[in-house]
Amino acid sequence: MNSARIFLAYVVYEYEPKTFLNRIGHFVRAAHERGISVMPVLWDSCFDDTIPTYTSQLNKWIPNPGVQRLTQDFWPDGERYCQDVVRTLGSEPGLLMWDVMKEPLMTSWLNSPEKEAHVESIWTFVRHFCTVVKRLDSQHPITVGVPWVADLPPIASYVDVLSFHDYRPTRTDLAAHIADGLALAKEYGKPVLLSEIGCLARINPYDMTLEVCQKTGIGWYLWELMIGVSVWRDIHGVVYPDGTVRDPSIAAAIRGFFRKRTGEIILPNVDKEGHAARVSKRVKAWI
Repeated sequence: MNSARIFLAYVVYEYEPKTFLNRIGHFVRAAHERGISVMPVLWDSCFDDTIPTYTSQLNKWIPNPGVQRLTQDFWPDGERYCQDVVRTLGSEPGLLMWDVMKEPLMTSWLNSPEKEAHVESIWTFVRHFCTVVKRLDSQHPITVGVPWVADLPPIASYVDVLSFHDYRPTRTDLAAHIADGLALAKEYGKPVLLSEIGCLARINPYDMTLEVCQKTGIGWYLWELMIGVSVWRDIHGVVYPDGTVRDPSIAAAIRGFFRKRTGEIILPNVDKEGHAARVSKRVKAWI
């Protein structure tokens, strides 16, 4: 566990630029002091056409900057935001790389008759800001975290690192998807990593996913470390704020210890010395 992928919000920068920049700078420095690098996510396109507002109290994912701003009219403001963020974090030793946009096509905005035009608008936005960030910071790699390997070709030549996500329900599917990613990385001559894994609601337990990742040697980011107040706290997360864990098998898997699930398994004999039987006998007598 040596890196954190964090999500930024343009709407906060828009209303409180100084405070926003101070806070992200503090976070990166605090992480670095603890041996943790940071990969900031500048934009994302997830889920719906909700308009981000500074005062929103919705407990849901808010797209950034919102589909309404995925046009060239927004580019000057978006470039100013990128410039300020790069100026704030670009010289920090804790900065690992930039994730320019999370899951560009994972949006209900595409469920319309104008789908093809919207897809092109999104890729144009992504490619433009890949170029902008690379121009502003030539020292740090850039990536775009897409949900599937099949989404990588449109931006593979614009990034330094290929990254994709995986919430597949079986070892076979997960291993095959990773193999596709490794093959594409070899084709482009670029490194590749999984920038999101782990979801209890998709038969995608953390320990299974981590075991496959560690066997293939691919780098990974968990979605997500903390069990907090998000709407997904019942299907994502490893650690509670008090330091206890949801499931010790997850913490063990992060350290490389996995349950034996195949081959010769020695079943425990919990009553080999008679202790369980004696307790049961006493309980029955008490009842």
